[in-house]
Amino acid sequence: MIRDLITSTGSASNNPAANYYRISRDPLTLAETTAQLFLGFRMQCAKCHNHPFERWTQDDYYSFAAFFARVKVKKDSTDVGPDPKVAAGEVVYEDRAGEVTQPRSGKVMAPKFPGGALAPSENGKTRREALADWLTKPENPFFAKSVVNRIWFHLMGKGIVDPVDDFRESNPSANDELLVALAQDFAKSGYDFRHLVRTIMNSKTYQLSAQPTKDNQEDGKYFSHASTRLLTAEQLLDSICAITEVPEKFAGLPLGTRATQLPDTEINNLFLKTFGQPARELACECERESDSNLAQALQLINGPTINEKIRNTSNRIARLMKESKSDKLILDDLYLATLSRMPTAEDYKVANDHLAKSKEKRQAWEDLQWALINSKEFLFRH
Repeated sequence: MIRDLITSTGSASNNPAANYYRISRDPLTLAETTAQLFLGFRMQCAKCHNHPFERWTQDDYYSFAAFFARVKVKKDSTDVGPDPKVAAGEVVYEDRAGEVTQPRSGKVMAPKFPGGALAPSENGKTRREALADWLTKPENPFFAKSVVNRIWFHLMGKGIVDPVDDFRESNPSANDELLVALAQDFAKSGYDFRHLVRTIMNSKTYQLSAQPTKDNQEDGKYFSHASTRLLTAEQLLDSICAITEVPEKFAGLPLGTRATQLPDTEINNLFLKTFGQPARELACECERESDSNLAQALQLINGPTINEKIRNTSNRIARLMKESKSDKLILDDLYLATLSRMPTAEDYKVANDHLAKSKEKRQAWEDLQWALINSKEFLFRH
C-alpha cells in the first residue's frame, strides 16, 4: 500500500493512490508529509535552520525533498466535470527534469535517504521507486517502528512514542525494547497487520483492566492499566446503526455503507463532525478531536441521529416485538447487541419496573435502548 502511494502515477480518478499527490503538491510539502506519515518524525523545523537539539539538518530536509522534485500534476482532458469543456480530473506523472536547491547554500541537492546514503541512480528506476525500495526494507530504521507505534496507539489510546508522529531524541519512548521488538517482528512477518494486531491484543498489557489501583492511578505513560476513551466518530455511528438495525444513508452512496467505509470527508454528516471526524487535510494525527464536549452530549441526549433510529418502525425493537419475544428475551437481545453482555439481576429489575409502569410498551423499550446507548459502558472503550 505504501509503495503504491509513493510511486503512484496516472489519472487520480482511475488510480486512487495518485490522489496522494493532489493534496501535497510541491516537493517540500511532500517531504514533510511523507516523513511524518511513514517515518514518524517531523522535519518542518529543518526547512529554515539546523535544529540545535535534533538530528535533522537543512541538507537532510532538502535532500529528502529531492525525491519528489520531478513529480508533476496536470489536468486530465479526458476526465471532465459538470462543464464538458473544463477538465475536472488530474494526472500525476514523472518529469525528466526537476531539482531542489538548498536556499542557504544554493546547492542543488541529490536525493538522500534520511539518516542514510544517497539514493542509487539506477537506469529505468525513478527517484520515488528508489525511495519506496528503501522505505519498505525490513532494515529500515524508521518505517516499521512508525507503523507499529500507530497501531499500538489505535489499540491502546496512546503511542509508545507519543505523539505518534513525533519521534525525536527529546521525546523518548515509554519502552524502547518493546518498540524495537514489535517493529522487528512486524517486519519479519512481511508487514502483516493482522499478525501485529493479534500480537498486541494477546498481550497482558492490552488485556489489563481500565480500573486503576492505588499504585498506578497516576500513571499516564507506561500502560500499567487500560486507557478509557470515547469511541471514535465513525465507530460510534456504525455501532448505533448496528444495534438499532437502521443503517445510515450517506448522500451518493448505497444504503448500508458504513462510516468507516467513507472514501473522504466531503460528505457532511453532523453526527460525525460533532464527534471529531477529521477533515483529513493534515498529516498530523492530532487532526482528529478526541475531547468530549457539550455538543456531543446534546447529540446523544436528544440529537436526531439516535432518536430517529430508535423510533424507526423497522428497527431492532420493532422486529423483536413483531416476533412476539418475551420481555426477558428482548432485554437479553438489547444488552447483547449494545453492551456485549447479559443483563444483571439489577438490570432486569430496573427494566421490568420501567416496563410495568409504562402505558406504551414500545415507548418503554425505546427508553431502555436510549439509556443503553447513553451509558458509559457503550460509549467508551474500556
